[in-house]
Amino acid sequence: MNLIINGESRQLDCHKVTDLVAQLSPNSQALALAINGTVVPKTQWSHRTVSDGDKIDLFSVIAGG
Repeated sequence: MNLIINGESRQLDCHKVTDLVAQLSPNSQALALAINGTVVPKTQWSHRTVSDGDKIDLFSVIAGG
């Protein structure tokens, strides 16, 4: 499946967000994710699917103040 990850085209074999995140980042605790411009809460990652051509934006969450 061809996905656009942070602006870069990538071929990945995944259908669920959890599979995608597992392939891209070993530490999903500090990530936020959007599909086609819509933020997907972590509570939905296990049942949310991705489709060929989706634009995925991954963000590292950084604590600060």
